[in-house]
Amino acid sequence: MPGYEMYPTHLTEDEIALGLRLGLIPNDRRDYWGQPNLITVAAYEVGPWDLVIKVRDADGNIEYSHRQFSEYGAGDDPEWNAVLVPNPSAVAAIRNAQVRIDEEVSRRMGMNLDPSFPSMELACPSCNKTISLKRAFLPVSEQITCKACSQTLPAAALVQCES
Repeated sequence: MPGYEMYPTHLTEDEIALGLRLGLIPNDRRDYWGQPNLITVAAYEVGPWDLVIKVRDADGNIEYSHRQFSEYGAGDDPEWNAVLVPNPSAVAAIRNAQVRIDEEVSRRMGMNLDPSFPSMELACPSCNKTISLKRAFLPVSEQITCKACSQTLPAAALVQCES
């Protein structure tokens, strides 16, 4: 699965030591420009629907963005919302996300984020049966067992289902 330029997938030794890893996330913009329903990102798992994602800004600088899979307002479809502006320091972005500083500031700024669990639709390459996961982040090296054919494969080997 190719990564977007916005989401660099190279991890430095420092990022690995902090706990960032490569994984798949649901792509809330998959309906636009033929984008895939899953994309590969470098991220740190903060909680069940919170990630700190490594991003590249328009000038090519690396930043770390606390994102939450949530609804921005009543009736909106859930998507990856930035909780606050990206931080050039991975350490600071992770620390702020862990202690919920970002979310508290966001609430004071009038952002109303309601967390939602994303789902991933994957297909087993052996039997082509759908594997549905209620996950926000799936490490590419994680082993997934297909219930239909009992084959166990790394997540990166699974085929994304068409939405």
